[in-house]
Amino acid sequence: MVDIVFFRLQQKFQSTWLFQLWRQLGYLFNYRTNIEDLSQEVEKLRDARDRHQHSVNEAIGNGHKIEDYVCKWLTRADGFIQDACKFLEDEKEAQKSCFNGLCPNLKSRHQLSREARKKAGVSVQILENGQFEKVSYRAPLQGIRTAPSEALESRMLTLNEVMEALRDANINRIGEWGMGGVGKSTLVKHLAEQANQEKLFDKVVKVSVLQTPDLERIQRELADGLGMKFEEESEQGRAARLLQRMEAEKTILIILDDLWAELELEKVGIPSPDDHKGCKLVLTSRNKQVLSNEMSTQKDFRVRHLQEDETWILFKNTAGDSIENPELQPIAVDVAKECAGLPLAIVTVAKALKTRMCLFGRMPCNN
Repeated sequence: MVDIVFFRLQQKFQSTWLFQLWRQLGYLFNYRTNIEDLSQEVEKLRDARDRHQHSVNEAIGNGHKIEDYVCKWLTRADGFIQDACKFLEDEKEAQKSCFNGLCPNLKSRHQLSREARKKAGVSVQILENGQFEKVSYRAPLQGIRTAPSEALESRMLTLNEVMEALRDANINRIGEWGMGGVGKSTLVKHLAEQANQEKLFDKVVKVSVLQTPDLERIQRELADGLGMKFEEESEQGRAARLLQRMEAEKTILIILDDLWAELELEKVGIPSPDDHKGCKLVLTSRNKQVLSNEMSTQKDFRVRHLQEDETWILFKNTAGDSIENPELQPIAVDVAKECAGLPLAIVTVAKALKTRMCLFGRMPCNN
């Protein structure tokens, strides 16, 4: 009861003209104190700004991304420090123009003191807002973009069909199959790029499984794609951490390239699309049975050999203009046919022919 009465009396006093007068006079009496307090607070803020800037520079040097709130804080801190320093410099000039304070302008001192106290409060607030646990994060590694090439009709058709399946909410396991060298890996690279461009998923990660799966390598490559780093040493520990991270994504596309046999998703740390509704899998294999029977894909697409005209387009684009030579073209056409419509063989042979032509001086060696 006594506290309530005292509080009400205090409120009533603060609303009186006497209190207001005393408050305004306080700006005059505490002029030098308010100026010095501001100077000290600005110095503290400048030190904090410098510490954070050093951490930011170090993080950038390590290839990390800077948190947006840190960038905004640094911008605000820089702007305030510049403004406060100008204010303090103007205050010094005002003192010099008045014979070092021997004949002070009371109105000016009142305004400067009031402003200094206000700015000191703002500086304290900015300093408190700058207490960060971390200033950066490891950004997911960007996949290597495939080199631009002629848009081959058969490949564009298959790519569009797979993209259509990706957009289907009822399909979460998609397979691509075909013999080795037919272009499955290149196709899923383009698939990942297009999915990113269309922002179909919050995250897109890709890993090659290979004939003899190395679970630790697979786990670490997936973690790199997600911008995370393992602290766990055991396979099970990494799998649990990876699963937790992937399940935190609202939507995620996981591409498992070059499967030779069933891969146990749980052992790797990949969520089942049946449990994580925002997760979709795209799998590639030479064997359709691995996809449909062992990995339970819902829709499979066969990646076929290139047609003869597409073979020649790819071969010509890779080998360069020298094969347009009337003497060389018939030989080049026969060589391209021997590649049997396999993009890997076509590109390998065409590059070898291009190098050979450079060595024999039949074309400029720009590459």
